[in-house]
Amino acid sequence: MSTVKWNEARIERLQKEGRGQGELAEYRPWLEITDLSSMGVSHRVFSSKTSRTHHFLSNIELNFFYMLEWCQDVVDIREQFPLPRSATREVATQLGVKHPAYPETHVDTVMTVDFFVTRIRDGETVLEAFDIKSNTGVEDARTIEKLEITRSVFEENGVPHNIVTESALPTTKVKNLAWISHARLMPGESEPVQGFFDDCCIRMQDDFSRASGYLPLSEYCQNFETRFHLEPGVGLRVARILMNRRILVPDLNQPELHRAEIRTFTLTGSASALRVVGGLR
Repeated sequence: MSTVKWNEARIERLQKEGRGQGELAEYRPWLEITDLSSMGVSHRVFSSKTSRTHHFLSNIELNFFYMLEWCQDVVDIREQFPLPRSATREVATQLGVKHPAYPETHVDTVMTVDFFVTRIRDGETVLEAFDIKSNTGVEDARTIEKLEITRSVFEENGVPHNIVTESALPTTKVKNLAWISHARLMPGESEPVQGFFDDCCIRMQDDFSRASGYLPLSEYCQNFETRFHLEPGVGLRVARILMNRRILVPDLNQPELHRAEIRTFTLTGSASALRVVGGLR
């Protein structure tokens, strides 16, 4: 994954930088994409929930992030969250397994969990840890040993640790969530005029309930653009922004939301705490 040489000095430097510390916008993952000199698939994605850019080292991690970000009870998402080496070393000894070390070194790895998640349920703060693996990633004996170290560390701290495989992620829902997420205004992106998309959202929210229930969303959006003198593509983006704000609630089981009929959407009065249909709870 990386050709950068790890040593204790580098670990100390990252700790002093605040890696693995903080919450929400102040959090910095232990590993960022720029730390890895040789990567395959990686992603940097801005989250309106945490107000920061997240770093993901695989497509599977990115897809799981879309699921987490959509869940209304999830209030913070920390990726590449480090575990104290004192704890992982102790657990490895208890389990009778070798502690992981960085390649070509005798330096014990700072083990990380892919996601450390904060939820609010019934007014209580709940912490959960998730490791995301490919379908074959949990078949390797050494990988299982490492996951058992991680699970034990979290268990000792009263935090459930979950393993999520690629096949467990609902492909259609993830695809739809990515499509919805990419519609929002990104940092540095400018509007034609200030408040343009908010104004369009108000207009569509008022207009949507009067549309024919059997009209496909894309056709409705084209009509909306014509009637309100908007550039092509604006209508569908506004609809996606309304979905992202939970004002226009989609059925994420629909294979192509832009082709879904108007009647399959639920229009709420305002941004709400509705959960994704069939999503994580």
